[in-house]
Amino acid sequence: MGRFAAAPGIVAGGQHLRDARLVNSLVAAIRAGGSWDILRPTLLLVVLIAAIQPALQILRSGTAYVRTAQSELVQDHISPLIHGKSAAADLGFYESAASYDHLHRTRSEAAYRPVALVECLGSMVLYAITLVVVGAVLVPFGAWLPGALLIGTAPGLYVAVRYALLQIQ
Repeated sequence: MGRFAAAPGIVAGGQHLRDARLVNSLVAAIRAGGSWDILRPTLLLVVLIAAIQPALQILRSGTAYVRTAQSELVQDHISPLIHGKSAAADLGFYESAASYDHLHRTRSEAAYRPVALVECLGSMVLYAITLVVVGAVLVPFGAWLPGALLIGTAPGLYVAVRYALLQIQ
C-alpha cells in the first residue's frame, strides 16, 4: 500500500514536467508562426493530457480506497489493544474520573488519530516529491532557483509541522 500511496506525488511531479513541456512547445509553435510541423507535437501533447485525466481520476479513487482500507486495518488492530489494556487495568483505575476520561478519549480517538498521522506523513512525502520535481523543472532557468524555492517553502513547512504537532497533542 505504501508504494500506491506515493503514486500521487510522482503523478503530481509528472504533471509539472508535462505542463512545462506543453508551455515550451506552445512557445516554440508561436515563435515558428504556427507551422504544422511545430504545432503537431503540441496538439499531440494536448490530446495526451486529455487522455491521461481519466487515469488520474482513477488513481485518486484508488487512493481514497487505500485510505479507507488503511483506516479500517488500523482500527481493527488498535481496538483489541485498547480493550486488552483496559481489561488488564486495576479496578482502582476506573474509580478515578480522570483515568476513565482518558480511557474514553483513547477509545474515541483510536479510530482516526493514527490514520491522520499516516495521512499527514504521506502528504509531506507527496509535497517533498513535488518540490523536488518543480526544482528540477526550474534548474534550466537558473541553478539558484531550486535553492530559492527551498528557502521560500521553509516557512510554510515550519507552519505545517507546527500545526500538525498541535493537532497530535
